[in-house]
Amino acid sequence: MTGVIVKIFDLCERYWESKQNSRNLSYILVAVFIVSLLIGVGNYFQIFKSFYLLSHIKYTDAIEFSFNFLLFFEMISLVFVIPQSIANSIAKQFQIMSLIFLRTSFEELSNLSLNSLFKDQFTIINRMAADAGAALIIFFLTGWFYSIQKHRQITDDIERTKFINLKKVIAIGVLIGLLVSVFFDIKRYLATGLFHPSYPLFYLVLIFSDTILMLAAFRYVIHYP
Repeated sequence: MTGVIVKIFDLCERYWESKQNSRNLSYILVAVFIVSLLIGVGNYFQIFKSFYLLSHIKYTDAIEFSFNFLLFFEMISLVFVIPQSIANSIAKQFQIMSLIFLRTSFEELSNLSLNSLFKDQFTIINRMAADAGAALIIFFLTGWFYSIQKHRQITDDIERTKFINLKKVIAIGVLIGLLVSVFFDIKRYLATGLFHPSYPLFYLVLIFSDTILMLAAFRYVIHYP
């Protein structure tokens, strides 16, 4: 069973890391931004007011929608980093966290009004600045985290292969958890017209996966680093 899961993981990883897929993801992000921007502009002129889901979209939502897709792609990329290095996967989790803060900052942008005075929107601007500042702090700390890493092989080649295969199985579990949470996010959006990504649920899955990886690593090394 483990061998089948590892083969599925390797196949998915080769596709995800390919140049063609990178181009496709870029096309998707640009398309999402342009389409949501056009729909938002259309709603400004009340073109889509009879369409339930589309009528909620504002032109400032184009940034938020693009970031939602970018975050989803980054979360999938995280899945394929897990077997490479535990330290790198943790760093990737911090990268995603910085993007979440940045997305939240842009989300506040949609609450601004061109028809209101600056002093009446000061609270919104403060929240935007706080989220953007948090994103920057995590960005710099992640760069520092990468710079102090010292990778070293903790097992012989045979044991290392077994450990990598275990990490691939865990990574597939994380991917399934991500897809399930996204499915319920979309289901809730179709029912309510409001999209609230379940990032806390995804990070809960990551906490358990990191714990399993740490405990499994004790089989090979017990040194603190």
